[in-house]
Amino acid sequence: MAYRRRRSGASLWPSLIMFVLVAAIGGYLFRHSLESEGQRLAWRVLALVQPEAAQALQVEATPTFTVEVETPVPLPSVPPPELTASEFLKDWSAGRYQDMYALLSSEARAALTEKQFVDTYRQLTDESTIIKVTPRITSIPMVPRGAGNGASVQVPFTVEFQTILVGTFQQNNSVPLVLENGQWRVDWRPSVFYAELTPGSVVHMFRLPTRRGSILDRKGRPLAMMGFREEIGIIPAKLKDDPQAQQTLALIGQYLQKSPEELAKIYANQPPDWYIPLGDVPGSLEAELHQKFDPRPEVELRRKPIRVYPQGEVASHIVGYIGRITADELKTLALKGYTADDYVGRAGVEKWADSYLAGQPGGKLAIIAPTGDVVKIIAQRDAVPGDDVVLSLDLDIQREAEKILGKLDGSIIVMNPQDNSVLAMASYPRFDPNTFITGMSDQEWQALTTSPDRPLINRPTEGVYPTGSIFKVITMAAGMEVLGYRPSSVFDCSYWWHGLPGYPLHNWEPQGMLNLIQSLTGSCDPTFYTIGLALHQKDPFILPTFARQFGLGQPTGINGVDEATGVVPDPKWKETTLKEPWYPGDSVTLAIGQSFLQATPIQMANAYSAIADDGVRRPPILVQKIVDVKGNVVKQFTAQPVGRLPVSSATLQAIHEGMRGVTSTPLGTAYYAFRTYKHPMAAKTGSAENQGPLAHAWFVGYAPPDHPTYLILVMVEGRGESMQVASPMARQLMDYLWPNDAAQPMHS
Repeated sequence: MAYRRRRSGASLWPSLIMFVLVAAIGGYLFRHSLESEGQRLAWRVLALVQPEAAQALQVEATPTFTVEVETPVPLPSVPPPELTASEFLKDWSAGRYQDMYALLSSEARAALTEKQFVDTYRQLTDESTIIKVTPRITSIPMVPRGAGNGASVQVPFTVEFQTILVGTFQQNNSVPLVLENGQWRVDWRPSVFYAELTPGSVVHMFRLPTRRGSILDRKGRPLAMMGFREEIGIIPAKLKDDPQAQQTLALIGQYLQKSPEELAKIYANQPPDWYIPLGDVPGSLEAELHQKFDPRPEVELRRKPIRVYPQGEVASHIVGYIGRITADELKTLALKGYTADDYVGRAGVEKWADSYLAGQPGGKLAIIAPTGDVVKIIAQRDAVPGDDVVLSLDLDIQREAEKILGKLDGSIIVMNPQDNSVLAMASYPRFDPNTFITGMSDQEWQALTTSPDRPLINRPTEGVYPTGSIFKVITMAAGMEVLGYRPSSVFDCSYWWHGLPGYPLHNWEPQGMLNLIQSLTGSCDPTFYTIGLALHQKDPFILPTFARQFGLGQPTGINGVDEATGVVPDPKWKETTLKEPWYPGDSVTLAIGQSFLQATPIQMANAYSAIADDGVRRPPILVQKIVDVKGNVVKQFTAQPVGRLPVSSATLQAIHEGMRGVTSTPLGTAYYAFRTYKHPMAAKTGSAENQGPLAHAWFVGYAPPDHPTYLILVMVEGRGESMQVASPMARQLMDYLWPNDAAQPMHS
């Protein structure tokens, strides 16, 4: 008996080994969806081979429970999955988010509504500054044999994102699809947009600001540049704990010109632990502010980058100013990376060269985890600093011109006829462009925008006036070229002229008999009345046509600033504008720069520059070049010829001779101002009648006459005769540019 018990006990181990083997077979069969039948077979085998083992383990040959697994029923036909993926991606590239949602699986649609899905795509697109999405399927997946509802595949694709701030970048991704009711549906998740995006994480674009370029004079001295102001702010909770809070507020108020009560209103009802800015002051006070406020923990000082105009009012009309972008502008400028906090050029070079100066902001596109940590940098691009704009302006000459103009409404222009560059362009009244950045009171703003003196108008290029006698060179040119007048032609320059029956006109003073050259030197009105009437009788369009060929009635093409076109009247213009016929008197008064003529100072300066340059007409150059941050020239501007004056060399020579006498002979209208000046100068003066009691005073001239280095135009509004106002100012400026004791012109 003992032996049998030992034998019976020992015989249990083979049974156990066999059981494990059979169970393994059952597991294998289970993985092939046959586990129920396999288990029953295993137990039958065990019961037949080792019935004692089955009884010892107390296991019946047939199990008491079964595991049922739902197996997809193969479909007779399955559509290609790439069709659904292609439609989904095509809708994405077109921004049809509602159509994309209609392709989602039932499980995906249960997880988020159509609105949530559409909002998600719009938010991700806006935050990423995406302007174009270009997806492309890269391979076709294999569909499992016998696939049925519930089967899934991944359709690989690559997508190119074109963005505003980080440029263009690509990602590899895939569209997850699941088979539902015989159709492939998109089993959507956030990673379908960005591969690394997971539920709970967010996408954020860190904007990298750029540097706005500087505006420099010809010698590299800054007229506009990026600087900083010192912002003063407080933390209310810390201020509350300070027993000297009122003294602190009073000290801040001294810098911001606000009372403690006014400052308290700024941070009232603000989060106590937040930094609350109260205002800012010039960066030059940085050291002083830190000395005063560093011992006060409730006060914080922060640098605030801003546009700075270091020359203040000097050349303000040329430089211009910037202003905050408007909502309407943002609709189009957002595509260039602008935000509501950005500034754009509003006037002058700041406006004209805005696309060069602005630069290109950069960005860093990142995925942020719920903890706030950066999980992944998707793409990034550094900001591109704006280019610098180099003007032909000479800051020293500009200062001198503005000093001489003083507080007289008007213009002074200095040009170099050799390259037609503008060396100075003074305008008064002026303004300080810094106030457009730091802010101005309502009273200051009203003074700028409603003043009858129009301080924001750049008078040299935007002011239009009758020209008076400086127009006479055009009349002389037309008379010589069309009517055959010669320099020796003689005219009666008495006080009265009776060429128009019933409408006697007078000379500015009786001068006797003068030839044509002398008539230009002495500015004899009757000479030019006579020529004007003769031109009218031949064809009333001749003189207006000559005026346009000298560049009047059209923009000069000066770069950097806006300009007015002016008016050259003729019979057609008068009929269209005033509904009146053109009379002989209109031609006669036009001949001396009156009638309905309106011209800008830069137009007249440019016409005389063409006379100085042997009749070649070119646009004035104010912006010389654009250079990048490394000093490389991006663009160079030169005065290319746009035409010639309609005059022969003989006519030009006669004009030159008549102009030289203006400053060098007693007959000349500028002789009194230049009689002690030792250098030769060709010039012409003019006094134009206007609606005010006193005439507009004009002077234009260049020196040396044979090879001019400087051309000066002075125009003063409503202050009387040129010889009393404009000519002395021109002499004062020439004394600076080419003093009597200097052999050659200076400052060039």
